[in-house]
Amino acid sequence: ELDLGTPSSVESCAKAFLDLNLPLHALICNAGINGVPKWGQHTPGVETQFAVNFLGHYQLATLLDATLRATEAARLVIVSSESHRRVLEEGFDVETELPPREESYNDLHAYAFSNLCRIWWAKALSKRVPYPVVCLHPGVAAGTAMLQHMGFMAILRQVWLVLRWERSSFLALQSIEQAAALQTWAALAPCHLLVTGAYLNGNAGRVLGDPDTPSALAQKEDLAERALKFAEEFFRK
Repeated sequence: ELDLGTPSSVESCAKAFLDLNLPLHALICNAGINGVPKWGQHTPGVETQFAVNFLGHYQLATLLDATLRATEAARLVIVSSESHRRVLEEGFDVETELPPREESYNDLHAYAFSNLCRIWWAKALSKRVPYPVVCLHPGVAAGTAMLQHMGFMAILRQVWLVLRWERSSFLALQSIEQAAALQTWAALAPCHLLVTGAYLNGNAGRVLGDPDTPSALAQKEDLAERALKFAEEFFRK
């Protein structure tokens, strides 16, 4: 059992696994939450999508880092989203975005930003650990329950954004099984096929495992280091 928005739950989950004294060949940070109506609705004191999609996964991976290091051919797979491209470089101010502020909260922007943070985390972490770290967009798929927190108008806004930013992928909508293919490949492929720090794209028509180029903002090394530093300091407090 794991609630990524509750640090004590993450600690209990990690401890339960560590107590089994098993190797950890692949850790897939897949869970996500989208369109939460209110800032901090499920995570008092911190924006919920940022807490669940980024900080919770960071905490779990950090607690299991020693086991990943000790396991031959281990890897960390971080699931993100093409929605990260909606956070534009023009006008971006990291001082007001990291961490997300309550006064400027926009639910769908918050989701996109949390996924940008996941790409930054993968980029920065890949330089610090001996095992491969890859980040990926699984593909646009139906039936994932990602819209369960949204009201009707929020769902309409989400559909409009997907049509605007990912029209071709939306029109080639994949099944859940198809969308799971890329993260399954990343978890099972020989390590020499994984480009550590890379961003992969599972949308229809993409070659399985081929690196894609994320947004210009996602490629910024200084912001990647800053996102990782924020997560480190958040859990030191």
